[in-house]
Amino acid sequence: MATKTLTDFAARNAKAKDKPYKLAAGGGLYLEVMPNGSKYWRMKYRFAGREKRLAVGVYPEVTLREVVIKRDDARAGLREPCGCKFVRDPDETEESFRARWHTPNECIRGHA
Repeated sequence: MATKTLTDFAARNAKAKDKPYKLAAGGGLYLEVMPNGSKYWRMKYRFAGREKRLAVGVYPEVTLREVVIKRDDARAGLREPCGCKFVRDPDETEESFRARWHTPNECIRGHA
């Protein structure tokens, strides 16, 4: 059975409904379309046995191609034992954690 993947055309033409709905893009990635018409890229994943959601960006500012790269980076980071980018220290503020998420992280690719 062939799986259906999300295209830029489908994302662009997704219309608002009464309730938020999701358009799957594969690998836990999806586009969430809100009732007000805004569209958010999100990724569902499991960490330490718990399901979590990661906000990846807003469509169309972040394209499908860019969000797939971010998804792959996030999945690679979750496979690494350090989890450097995705584990928040108890003393760390939300702002510094988000800033770290949105900056390049050598540990994911080069594991420096």
